Amino acid sequence: MSNKDQDKIKHLRKGNQPKQPGLLQRIEHALHQLMPVNLRSEVDKHMALSRDAPGRQEAAMLEKMAEVMEPGGAGL
Repeated sequence: MSNKDQDKIKHLRKGNQPKQPGLLQRIEHALHQLMPVNLRSEVDKHMALSRDAPGRQEAAMLEKMAEVMEPGGAGL
């Protein structure tokens, strides 16, 4: 892991966590419930890195577009 990633994780662990969408909060909570307690720090690390992952918003938009265009999809 790079020093930049380690610094970001330390920053987030100090309570400086940015506001996160409800979906990411639910995912993080679900992962905490599923994973053994000794792996929670790994879950936190990956969630912290995923919040700022390049392409995250684009991927969500593309997924929603696919749902809308799919026959019988959820639509808007």
